[in-house]
Amino acid sequence: LVPHVAAHGQIAAAMANGQTVEGPNVYYAADAKNAATVVSVMYQASGTAYNKVSDFGDNAAMSCESASAPPASLTVTSGSTVRVYWEGATSELLNQAGVDAAFNNANPWVHAMGTVAMDIADCGGDCSSADPASLSWNRIYYWGLDTSQSISDGLRQTMTDKPEPYYPQGVGLWGMAALVARGSWVEATIPQDLVAGNYMVRTELAAVHSPGAPQVYIGCVATKVEGSGTTSLTGGTQAGSLYSSSGPLATFDVYSGSSWTDDGPALLSIATQTASGGSGSSGSSSSSSDSSSSGSSDSSSGSSSGDSSSGDSSSSEVDTPTTTSDASAAATTSASCRRRRRSLEKKRSVPAV
Repeated sequence: LVPHVAAHGQIAAAMANGQTVEGPNVYYAADAKNAATVVSVMYQASGTAYNKVSDFGDNAAMSCESASAPPASLTVTSGSTVRVYWEGATSELLNQAGVDAAFNNANPWVHAMGTVAMDIADCGGDCSSADPASLSWNRIYYWGLDTSQSISDGLRQTMTDKPEPYYPQGVGLWGMAALVARGSWVEATIPQDLVAGNYMVRTELAAVHSPGAPQVYIGCVATKVEGSGTTSLTGGTQAGSLYSSSGPLATFDVYSGSSWTDDGPALLSIATQTASGGSGSSGSSSSSSDSSSSGSSDSSSGSSSGDSSSGDSSSSEVDTPTTTSDASAAATTSASCRRRRRSLEKKRSVPAV
């Protein structure tokens, strides 16, 4: 018997059409629920706990963290939402100020500085038979840094105590901070006009607390979309081309006082930003999809239009310079995450209790 240890975090559950399906048990492969999960198995023993800049060109790593497709699919009606619940690796933020309860009172997500994105890809048949590395992704949700909002005083203090001090110190709400504040979940609307079929939904949390070394966490949910839409997905972007190793996400120093520029593909032209979203802006990399935006944030994060732009990439000003102590704190938490990863690799084959 071993304690319930996680490698930084994972998808706890997915919800659509009033149905909630829990994620897989990554510690015990023989768990019966693993045969019926709609969520890809994250944190392969042979891989890392998250994707690094060196993985940006890898289609397999950047699609679903090199995981195979989930065995089951979540039914969702076009025009409605798919909600993805994340859980953190540790209890650092559990019952802390500014942090809403996570799914089933699990540990909340552990980082507050970074972007949140959701993409969709046509499986070309039953998603259980799809190879995620071969899929082409279309962005339907993105929240970078919203300079019309601020993090709550409670969550800012919680992150300082972690310690992982939150930047910017003035106005600026990261998508990841909004996710933590509302209960560690994010949702995206499946486009109303999307033709019925089988689609993989990719959820990405890109933490930027370690300057020049972002930590990109990815999980996938298989869906079966029903409805009367007539638009098929064409083009899209393979996962290994979503970001450049010399782009904004790869090189950003959150403590430097420099401006943030949205990164990644443009929003799909038929996409509608959901109520849990912030940024309706597109990223700077090329995409066959046009950009569009709409929506305002949910009640837990306040009204938001995110980076308040569409089309080309936008910048968000960060007006606070770095401090050595804050950068050191980020390095400490990153090392801690790697240690938790090694612990999991040793224990993941044993049932958790």
